[in-house]
Amino acid sequence: MSSPASRVAETMQSAPQFSPGLSLTKERVSAVVDDLPEEFSLDELVDALIYLAELDERTEAADHEETIPHKELIANAREHLKSMRP
Repeated sequence: MSSPASRVAETMQSAPQFSPGLSLTKERVSAVVDDLPEEFSLDELVDALIYLAELDERTEAADHEETIPHKELIANAREHLKSMRP
């Protein structure tokens, strides 16, 4: 059985990498904690914070128009599926 410290280290290594400038506010983190049940695991907290950070990062990307328009995404998916047909 691995120690809590080694599990945290493993989680950090496999965690998604975020933009260096991405940060969270105490208010946003507090809201995440408030939404959790009275008792929660460290994994649940980390998952919720990662979700919040990913949401912020994707919102920022959308604000800077660094996303693929829906129509283009669908066209790309169709082309990909066609290329997979025998």
